[in-house]
Amino acid sequence: MLEKRGRKSAADLEPVPVVPLEPADGRPEPPPDLSEREAAVWRDAVAVMPARHFGREKWPVLSGYCRHVVAADAAWQMYLSALRDHGVSVSAQELTRLQILHSRETDGVRHASRHLGLLVVNRRGRAVPRYAVTPPVQVQPWEL
Repeated sequence: MLEKRGRKSAADLEPVPVVPLEPADGRPEPPPDLSEREAAVWRDAVAVMPARHFGREKWPVLSGYCRHVVAADAAWQMYLSALRDHGVSVSAQELTRLQILHSRETDGVRHASRHLGLLVVNRRGRAVPRYAVTPPVQVQPWEL
């Protein structure tokens, strides 16, 4: 785009108002399409990370993470109720199906949380040193 030549008009010199995209504390609110439980997971995830960690580019992944967490909880509750209510009469095939469903949702949680930086995997400066204590000094035979 070419810039106008000559003196700037008064309209060109007026400051442009800045509309904040995020709240003042840098922690985004959950989108309206999430359920109450999913919104609670969103708020919990946003609260444990530093302010402004979740930019707009991460919001779709964060929404998916919240949905996976709620779905994994629901799958686990279905599995537990199948064990408690039906006891021995529930088929092994049905239990296996519920276990697979829970496993897939848990994998989704793990995958999304890794992309969002929620896991403490390979964060520098937080690793436990390889040797917590210094190894003992060996005395050589000729030093005795």
